[in-house]
Amino acid sequence: MNDFTFQQIYVLLLLGFALVLFVTSWMRFDLVAIAVLTLLVVPSLFEGWEVIDPGDALAGFSEQAILVLACLFVIARALQRTGFSDSVAAQLQRLTGRSENRLFGVLLALVGSLSAFVNNTAMTAMSIPVVLRCCNRLGINPSRIYLPLAYVSLVGGGLTLIGTTTNIAVSSVLEGQRDLATPPLGMFEMMPAGLIFLVIAGVCLYFVSPFLLGRKGGESLFGKYNVKEFLSEILVKADSGVVGRPLQELHFGHDYDITIMGLVRDGKTHFSPPPTMVVRDGDVLMVQGGVENIISLRKEKRMQLVNELRVEQGTMRSLDLFMAEVVLLPNSSFLGMTVRDIDLRDHYGVTILAFSRRGLQRVENMADIPLEVGDTLLIQGHLSGIDRLRRHPNLLVLETLDRPLTHGRLPVALTILGLLILMCSIQSEVLFLNFLLAVLLLIATRCIRLADVYQSIDWRILVLIGALFPLGQAVEQCGVIDHVRPLLPDSPLLLLAAIYLVTFFLTQVVSNVVSAVVMTPIALALSAAMDVDHRPLIMGVAFSASFSFITPYGHQACTLVMGPGNYRSADYLKLGAVLGVLLFLMALWVIPLFFPFHPS
Repeated sequence: MNDFTFQQIYVLLLLGFALVLFVTSWMRFDLVAIAVLTLLVVPSLFEGWEVIDPGDALAGFSEQAILVLACLFVIARALQRTGFSDSVAAQLQRLTGRSENRLFGVLLALVGSLSAFVNNTAMTAMSIPVVLRCCNRLGINPSRIYLPLAYVSLVGGGLTLIGTTTNIAVSSVLEGQRDLATPPLGMFEMMPAGLIFLVIAGVCLYFVSPFLLGRKGGESLFGKYNVKEFLSEILVKADSGVVGRPLQELHFGHDYDITIMGLVRDGKTHFSPPPTMVVRDGDVLMVQGGVENIISLRKEKRMQLVNELRVEQGTMRSLDLFMAEVVLLPNSSFLGMTVRDIDLRDHYGVTILAFSRRGLQRVENMADIPLEVGDTLLIQGHLSGIDRLRRHPNLLVLETLDRPLTHGRLPVALTILGLLILMCSIQSEVLFLNFLLAVLLLIATRCIRLADVYQSIDWRILVLIGALFPLGQAVEQCGVIDHVRPLLPDSPLLLLAAIYLVTFFLTQVVSNVVSAVVMTPIALALSAAMDVDHRPLIMGVAFSASFSFITPYGHQACTLVMGPGNYRSADYLKLGAVLGVLLFLMALWVIPLFFPFHPS
């Protein structure tokens, strides 16, 4: 340890501290990044202890990659808002007919290719309702398709610079290495190698996933969430004890765990009646709850049963209620709030029946659980309330109803996206200018509202990349890599394998962005130490950081499908291990083929 300088020890301890926090999730990723940034600057307050120049601490936020990523979030939201998912589902129904295998193959090819130009997390989110509609039509379980589509979106995102936040994070680090004259990633630089990975992954998933994920039949929402509740209509009689009292004083929820869904008076139905509404003799209360609780309520309050049916039997005559699942997207304003806090009943007239996280469902004691990305809520409500919820920018509503939806501006949005891709292929030096123009056109053509622009951006990812940028520079500049030089293998191919595997396993337990920002400067330093071109090692980091296959936590695309697909961690491990090993072996051939260690 005597050979280590203070700066080297400090950077190593800070790197270890950050990784522990990332792995354990004790703090939000963006807060960890801000803490790391702050701690990197603190030693500069003392003469001779400076780790990084304070003037460079915020350099990560000035890179064009940050602005490009922000624009990508807006473009993805515009596609979602203009009905991209509904249009794709309608076209798929015509193309694939009644063939499950044809549907699966077309979806793999479509999602994989589109993920190159639409952020892969957004592509996965837009694919979920497409899969649900198509699978409902064919009567198959969508769980057979969700996870393979998430995987192929991760691989497809590696085709271009803009397909995944991983490539943007790597390019951002490269932009900051101005002293090394290292160019950032080109728009289509990764496409030749990425196409091979995509074809191999698609073929593997098409033939292997049906065996590893099983072929059992589909399951209803009620069986999936184990919801065992009844909808009942009970008549209020003069001697029931509730006449003349407002609904908020009945305390049915607290005393009986029963929700009042509506009230019928003089032939008129009041959905989600206000708490101040006074109960009258002859009113019919539409309530929902466990059968034993409803029986207790009727006996104790001397109320008469009018109608009753099990939740899964369908829609109640007077209620006209429907079911749907709601998935929390990465930039949702509900993250960190509890089920009680979001209060969907007051705002949208829908009731939360059950809650799912990481394949585990809860129907009781869920009101005070803080919500996370990928959490899935089973909701019930009137169709108008579900429609309003669908327009929420940060929620993904999955319906079993196959309703025709019209979106007149989708061709406009797709035209703007096509022009953006064309401009990026012609002029890639100032990418951010192309993306800003695309966003302005989307706003001008009303493909997205100005309010949605800011809500669609996942600011946590931007902060994560910008704030971790100085840590990567510190690792590369402090010279800590010099201490591992004697341990480096003689073969550049072995070094590539080591970089790839370390990044691959790191991205399973932290996030793709964190692993990319941490490993890119290390790859640069190791390539300089071995006197080989840095590009193959950088590509090893970029590709492997995106291949977060064996856990549901390394990439948001994998997290999003866990609830709707009712997956367990073992599902990710089985299918992800097979795909991960196959792509690792391919990488040792593909990457040096297109990015040689000693280019002529």
